[in-house]
Amino acid sequence: MSSVVRKSLPQLIRPSSEELEMKTTTSSIDLSSFDKGFSAMPATCFLVFEHPIDEPAETIRRGLSRALAYYHPIAGRLAPGAGGGQARVECNGEGVVFVDASADCALKEAKLFGLSSGATMLPDDLAVYYPVTVFSCGGFVAGVTWNHAIADGARMAQFLQAVGELACGLPAPSVVPTWCDSSLPALPPHQSRVPWPHANGGQPCTVFEAVTAVLWQCRTRVVISDPEAPSLLFIVANVRKHVGAKDGYYGNCVTGQLVVATSGSVVNGPILDIVKMIRHAKEQITKQLKRNDGGGGGDDKPQASKPQPEDMLRYNYNLLSVSSMRNIGLDEVEVGGRKPVRVMCRARVPHMTAILRGVPAMEREEWAQHGHPLC
Repeated sequence: MSSVVRKSLPQLIRPSSEELEMKTTTSSIDLSSFDKGFSAMPATCFLVFEHPIDEPAETIRRGLSRALAYYHPIAGRLAPGAGGGQARVECNGEGVVFVDASADCALKEAKLFGLSSGATMLPDDLAVYYPVTVFSCGGFVAGVTWNHAIADGARMAQFLQAVGELACGLPAPSVVPTWCDSSLPALPPHQSRVPWPHANGGQPCTVFEAVTAVLWQCRTRVVISDPEAPSLLFIVANVRKHVGAKDGYYGNCVTGQLVVATSGSVVNGPILDIVKMIRHAKEQITKQLKRNDGGGGGDDKPQASKPQPEDMLRYNYNLLSVSSMRNIGLDEVEVGGRKPVRVMCRARVPHMTAILRGVPAMEREEWAQHGHPLC
């Protein structure tokens, strides 16, 4: 049985004029060295709320307008900087696109994994799409699609939390946002190749390391038949705590590490060896950050092994990117005093897998899973 979804016309939500009167805004802001690499990468997340609240679309619309006054770059647009690159945010207050919709089915009847990621993002857009769909049972799904250059997942969770807080009538967000953070490294950390080493000894592994090792081995076994063909793993890491970013900083603080091995080594090697390789790659990220601290001085040797874009494209199908979405705060976002029972994320990057934490509030069996693959 098909369901009918009725949508409103898209509307621009601008920063609240009352809030803006109490805020100091700037005309344009430079992107950090972390931000610039994400200007063409849209990301989407959906927060699923099963308990009804009073007028969810209007509640979120009100909170969104107030939050944009505090997070004014999100209401702006990316603009070319020197040399024609996308290097600045024009804080023009144009706003974000908001759509409210209603579905004539209940949440448990909806095919949530088929949710559309919304509008196609233009190069100069930031958080361009904010849909809210209310279901017949009273539950609703709030989504947001944003340009990754404006914020990573952890800081988008911070913004969404502010939307929920201000929608409930709080005078200000609980976390004071800041865009410029002079404490960040002046240069982005290098994304170095990590060769396949001989592993021995053993230490307890993290959930991320164990799950990533199994995913990499299983995927390589399925998609690569030549044992001598390269199998690539790209680990995306949140390095906020390693660079000393301020609590309210909502730009990007993520980087990555490329691991290269033959497919035969990945398929036939012990899981322990794969885990060790992943752990070693994570350790290299911390070392690279130390090299770049204070303006990128220090040992430049890792630059010699920096992965080139043509390598990533040449072995695109052999590449698995993994980003952990655990503990970044999306499942703590409150709207109307309710927290989501499920969080779903998408990033328009080929062959990416996002590892999500299952939310304890989930009750339906079909939602009781801890991983949501995007590849």
